[in-house]
Amino acid sequence: MANSPPPALDRLACDPLAILPADVLLNVLDHIPFRERVRCLRVSRCWYGRLTAVPRLWRDAYFTGSLRTRSTSAGSTSTTAATPGPSSQSFQRVVQWSGTKLRGLTVAHGDKLSPTALAQLVKTQRPRLERFGLTNARRIESDLLLRTVVRLSATLTHLSLVGCKVTDASVREILCHCWQLRSLNLSHSTRLSRFMFEQVRIRPPLTESPVAIKTGATGRGKRTYQATLSPVRASAGQPPAAVVYHLPLSPLHPPIQHFIFRDNDECAAPGIWATVCTYYAATLEELDWAHTGDVTLPMLDQLAQCTRLRHLNLSGGKFRGAATPDLEPALLHIAERCPQLTKVYLARHTELTESHLQCLLGLNTQLTLLDLTAVHCVSNAFLRTFSLHAPSLTHLNLSACFLVEDTGVSHILKRCPQLVYLNVSSTAVTDLIVMRLLRYSRHLRWLWMESCPALSALGIRLMLSPSAFLTRLDVFSLFNCHKVDYETARQVRAVMRPDAQFRFYIPNG
Repeated sequence: MANSPPPALDRLACDPLAILPADVLLNVLDHIPFRERVRCLRVSRCWYGRLTAVPRLWRDAYFTGSLRTRSTSAGSTSTTAATPGPSSQSFQRVVQWSGTKLRGLTVAHGDKLSPTALAQLVKTQRPRLERFGLTNARRIESDLLLRTVVRLSATLTHLSLVGCKVTDASVREILCHCWQLRSLNLSHSTRLSRFMFEQVRIRPPLTESPVAIKTGATGRGKRTYQATLSPVRASAGQPPAAVVYHLPLSPLHPPIQHFIFRDNDECAAPGIWATVCTYYAATLEELDWAHTGDVTLPMLDQLAQCTRLRHLNLSGGKFRGAATPDLEPALLHIAERCPQLTKVYLARHTELTESHLQCLLGLNTQLTLLDLTAVHCVSNAFLRTFSLHAPSLTHLNLSACFLVEDTGVSHILKRCPQLVYLNVSSTAVTDLIVMRLLRYSRHLRWLWMESCPALSALGIRLMLSPSAFLTRLDVFSLFNCHKVDYETARQVRAVMRPDAQFRFYIPNG
């Protein structure tokens, strides 16, 4: 009895799988990184059997750190070993152990991803991988990248190749093979040009070569595409009862719903825009053209063909012809043809006027997100009119809108009760807006009030008495508010939740 361990140590020595309920254990494993789950498989055979029996734990693999290779010395010289380093080894282990349960694979920082690690994905049987993403995989050549995508093309629906070595030929082959593709992200691609959509031919999903069919067999029910069968006379070496049918390539395109083409100013061309809006007019729901060149009036007319459009991002560019009277009818035509728009990004479009915004946003009553960063024409009168037609608004960014005052923001807070995100940085709001926030914003979670010169410590202290407002916030920023002192900021930080984020700093203060 004297040598028995204390009860506390005895409890620590127990197996968590035997103590914790199944729902609690799954909740814990959902919050740890994917590579740590792979390490849990090596604890014991019991852990391996219990964890691999839960398919949802192995559906999505997300790597956030850099993947590195390990260098070893061979004789007197140092060479790169064929065996990858710890991070690449964990990548290969995930690919090998996840089996057919894996549905999504994303590498956020693949600048050091080795070709050997990616080749493991090509060799492994992946019949049901639906989401695949690589970011900044500069070491992977376009040929290996294309082979990987083609290997996964049978079930691939979401493809993201941000900052990778993607060429025009690669894009054409991807569109030809991935006939179920729904989302395509080609941001930060420096090798693309305006010719990447030319000569695109979509192969039939099951057959890529001529097929021999017996006479009298129609072949219906065996193919999932529509084709015209043309009989050809059989050659001398074939039996007389057989006729060869050639199946021509079907002019179908994958039903892409999300096309993301950010930060591609070097290869921006109206031809790419026209191709996307023409080929995918019936299916396109999201078009992200941020920082990819200017938008002309013909491009707006082509955009009006996408009647199912929901998300539109045109930040960082300019509308050519903004000074002409033809821009307002073009924007109004988009508002009429695309009534399902829910998210609109128009950041840094300084050439727009208030009438332009009214034409684009005045008829939309389903808008949930609006980004008007540095759109200098936004005024209190516009916010008052806009708030009448946006009862479902949840995210609003008015940063650097210098004409916005307390009156305009008050109209938004009164008539948009579901507001979750609000950014009024670099505006003319005062301490009065704090009283409006405490009265109307019951669901606010993110509040940005940076560089507001009229905000004082007295107005910020009003948030301390009803502490429920500050405890609801997930992010609160008072960066560069010169009239707010450090003592007030310390009190705000003490009231907020420990897991919440609070930003406060006064340069040269």
